[in-house]
Amino acid sequence: MSAGATSEHELVRNARAGDQDAFGELVVMHADRVFGALRHFGLDPSEADEVAQEVFLRAWRSLARFEERAKLSTWLYRIAFNEAQRRLARRAPPPVESGPDRDDPAAALRSQPVSARRPRRSTTSSSRPWSRR
Repeated sequence: MSAGATSEHELVRNARAGDQDAFGELVVMHADRVFGALRHFGLDPSEADEVAQEVFLRAWRSLARFEERAKLSTWLYRIAFNEAQRRLARRAPPPVESGPDRDDPAAALRSQPVSARRPRRSTTSSSRPWSRR
């Protein structure tokens, strides 16, 4: 922040009083971190951009409930996490590709005799972990 710049605490106080410009400054201060967190949570860039907007909209609507026991960035991170979870829960599961040209590991196992699937082990007592001397 430059000298004379308003502190985050003052911006929060002003935003709570309805100052949209103060909230806009808070958004600018935290937008990159929120976007980065959303990408880290597994959203693609366009989803992260949309969800970041939702994060800041929810923050604006809930600013009166922000108790300042934690930093604003921590509070925004939690909102971002919750919004990312909502978005990810709405995603359709990825399609399972199958067909004759796809390898099926289970089919490979079924074609092998049971004796070929298990590694052979010595039956001496020294190879058993419970019978160490």
